[in-house]
Amino acid sequence: MTRCILDDLHRWLNEYLPTVEGKKPNTIQSYRDSWRLMIKYVSSKGIKPSDITYDTLQYETIKGFLLWLETERGCSGSSRN
Repeated sequence: MTRCILDDLHRWLNEYLPTVEGKKPNTIQSYRDSWRLMIKYVSSKGIKPSDITYDTLQYETIKGFLLWLETERGCSGSSRN
């Protein structure tokens, strides 16, 4: 059984980025907001946040998310990247 990524994501945002990478709070907030959008997108496809695994985040999902950011959220390609 594959495990949900949310625990890893939480540790990455709250432990690894500030302590190991030395990222500033605004950078971490930006990463967090991007992940919230990804979770919102995946949820719109019928996958509960607690069911998101690393396998969920394959090429087609990422590609769909980037297109969704442009079409549904109005982000330009450069903003999205």
